Amino acid sequence: MNRLAPALLVAFLLLWRPGHAGADPELQRLLAVEAAGFPGKMTAYVKQLATGQEASIAPDEPMSSMSVIKLGILAKAYQMAEGDTLNLDERITLRTIDLRGGSGIFQFHSPGLNPTLRDLLWEMVITSDNTATEMMLARVGGVDELNRWFEGDGLKAMQMNATIAAYFARIARIVLPQGKALGELEINAALVSQRSGELSPAGEAYALELARFEPWLGVCERFKDPATWLGTVSARAVGRLLEQMEKATLVSNARSAEMMSMLKSQQAGARRIPMYLDTQYAIGHKTGDFPPCVANDVGVVYLNKGPTVMVFLTDQIRGNYGEAEARIGAVARRLAEYLDAR
Repeated sequence: MNRLAPALLVAFLLLWRPGHAGADPELQRLLAVEAAGFPGKMTAYVKQLATGQEASIAPDEPMSSMSVIKLGILAKAYQMAEGDTLNLDERITLRTIDLRGGSGIFQFHSPGLNPTLRDLLWEMVITSDNTATEMMLARVGGVDELNRWFEGDGLKAMQMNATIAAYFARIARIVLPQGKALGELEINAALVSQRSGELSPAGEAYALELARFEPWLGVCERFKDPATWLGTVSARAVGRLLEQMEKATLVSNARSAEMMSMLKSQQAGARRIPMYLDTQYAIGHKTGDFPPCVANDVGVVYLNKGPTVMVFLTDQIRGNYGEAEARIGAVARRLAEYLDAR
């Protein structure tokens, strides 16, 4: 346990209030003890859906969402499909200018692919594809419309701050200030090798700088400001959205099952919630990453005693990133053991 753990443990234990609806004091104490060993900042929310019992650590504190915010795009898209204002079987053609860097597979394929909107949603979830995310964000109405949807659905603590293109341009200019003279589209083109034809000489030079950029030591301090985040979420709000998805209170049972199938097919985050659990339980989850600072994982673990929402949001990670991921896995395992033994 790190040297801050005793103080953190006391703080976490104080978050529990006797008489709070659904609060489980033993689960709360277990979560506090396990999470106190995380090498950085962690907020968390856990709820066993069959009993309503829950525990949390700073569940309403704003945290950097990274790709966890994509769950909102997913849910809104399926709600629009339910209302016949979005056809998930519609096909679109990917153009070079549509491609985005970071996570995902579309940036590595030749332009001209003809996926359905449903295909985009699958990739947005299982590979956290940023090209798919940008295109689906536009289809659900853009950043402002998504944020209005969050507010109307009781998820005001979830907010998206920028498009993928605008976010990448902002981050690139922070880590490599030479890009301040370049426009948003050119910075995004510099992040994707297939978009090299869009680059000016200055853009080509910047692309080379980005490709060899490595000095991430100490960078987390530069991204503590929420203005530098892709989105803002709280552990409780994300947990509430996951509960709505699992219980099919947002859309029909069939569409809810399809969304949860996407989460169960997740291709990332094997060292987080699933690390010690994936041979025992089905798990549907979504990660959100900004190495070396943020390692989020949120989802539903299908325990023997019933589906359980687990939300882990982290920031300001110290030391080895993989060890921080593994700590999330260890906390999830202890919670699962406790809940299934009751």
